[in-house]
Amino acid sequence: MKKTISLLLAAAMLLSLAAAAGICASAADTTSDLIGYYKFEGDLSNSASDGDEADFIGITFSSSFDDDPMLEVGYDGYSFYTLSDFGDGLKLNCLPTDNCYTISFWAKASTCGFAAPIIWIGSETYNDASYSNWIGIWADFDGSSWSTTPSIGSNDESNSKVGAVPTEGLSDESSFDWAYITMTIENGYGVLYYNGVEVANTVDNFARSLIPSYAGGDATELPLMFGDEGYDDTAIYVCVNAWDSPATMYIDELKVYDRTLSADDVAALYAEYDGHTISEYDPDYVDATETSEVTTDNAETEDTSAVSADTSSENTSAVTTADSDDGSDSSDESSSTGSFLIWAIFGGVWVVLIVIIVVVIVRRRK
Repeated sequence: MKKTISLLLAAAMLLSLAAAAGICASAADTTSDLIGYYKFEGDLSNSASDGDEADFIGITFSSSFDDDPMLEVGYDGYSFYTLSDFGDGLKLNCLPTDNCYTISFWAKASTCGFAAPIIWIGSETYNDASYSNWIGIWADFDGSSWSTTPSIGSNDESNSKVGAVPTEGLSDESSFDWAYITMTIENGYGVLYYNGVEVANTVDNFARSLIPSYAGGDATELPLMFGDEGYDDTAIYVCVNAWDSPATMYIDELKVYDRTLSADDVAALYAEYDGHTISEYDPDYVDATETSEVTTDNAETEDTSAVSADTSSENTSAVTTADSDDGSDSSDESSSTGSFLIWAIFGGVWVVLIVIIVVVIVRRRK
């Protein structure tokens, strides 16, 4: 009988450990494979890589207009600030090892012109706009490019121009307030997030742009930029590329991961800031009823798709500053829920164990 009880106790411990491991395995991961973290707190250092700094460069990879980067008050402390009139930007000093990676950052735009790059991944040597490989996040508010809200756009050596355009915008105006923008890439498949919520991907929101007549190729996936498939000098640029002027924009808390973050990872990453949560109760939640008109040309239909915003809303942006106290409460509640689940599983396992032991003892005595 003692042997039987010992075996039951051992089994209960194993079940408890397995349950805990399962919960931990499913938890979001926002720390592993972080290769770039630019806080812009007084400099351009990468705190994920011994403080090495990003390069400060000008429009079309020229010398920067100013001697020093402009670091202005941002979302969290200071941020990198660029003006469309001058065109200064950054070349990051971190590179993914393959074609599974993530770029995430806070952004705020005042004005944007035609095809203003927010993030651009490409080569200084192979930089033909039509016949080289590049990927970008674009902020184009004059409606001439992929859309009138931040979108994914790319090109390959056959001039295919693959994009992903959200059906919901960040604002009704030619600007947007602070928003957390994330792009994940997994071997040619791209996903775009606003404030932790997926808003577009290159399958469901496929767009062939700038203008369908500009595209000569028929690829439906993003080009492979890193590893054996990439150019030798491929790099990640902020607010500049080989041809276009940047937006007047703030960039803050820029992170680069050497892996494709999951949707849960992206939601957790956003939630780390002021306790934001992915729910309609979050002040920064992207609601379909408060979005701008988004115009894009689609190669498959060549129709114009648009989503009209509720213009009667006094708030022209779907992004507002969150109340840090409310955010902390939401974060604490989420943490408490996770702890409760763990203890509930442990408790359930031990209750079942005790019942089994009692049944065994009763039967033995009979």
